[in-house]
Amino acid sequence: IWENTFQKVTKTRAGSKKGIKSIKAKTKFQKVRSVTGGFPMSLMKLFPITGRTHQLRIQCWKNKLPICGDKTYGSFRFNRDVKSETGIDRLMLHSFSISFEYFFDNKRVSFTAQSEMPAIFEGLLSYRPGMDFEKLFPKLLQGKTTLKGRRFNA
Repeated sequence: IWENTFQKVTKTRAGSKKGIKSIKAKTKFQKVRSVTGGFPMSLMKLFPITGRTHQLRIQCWKNKLPICGDKTYGSFRFNRDVKSETGIDRLMLHSFSISFEYFFDNKRVSFTAQSEMPAIFEGLLSYRPGMDFEKLFPKLLQGKTTLKGRRFNA
């Protein structure tokens, strides 16, 4: 379990800085696999116990496992290398599953949604230096590195 303390700037209703508050964040983590021979990276499962803003991104950074493609808390040199070698320019963070409970008409209702790991993640984990990423994984890069062609107009 990762347990970290974050410093959060508090503001007044008018938006001016009020002070700094320490907040605790907890996340269970599990390393699924590590890659050798390509980019030095690991596939992780993260289970947030608390729900802080950017919690997973900040905790990975604080624990020296920055998320690939994270433009705020990531390793900027590593992100540049990944983009120049593969063309991938996205945050490699994906919610495999989310579940919660709520009450409706005085009854407890459970909701769960699951989503498979994007193919582009497996492509990146399989990458080795000297590979022509676009030739080996052409479908992965077609519209996958931007939001174009999905719900958004880019």
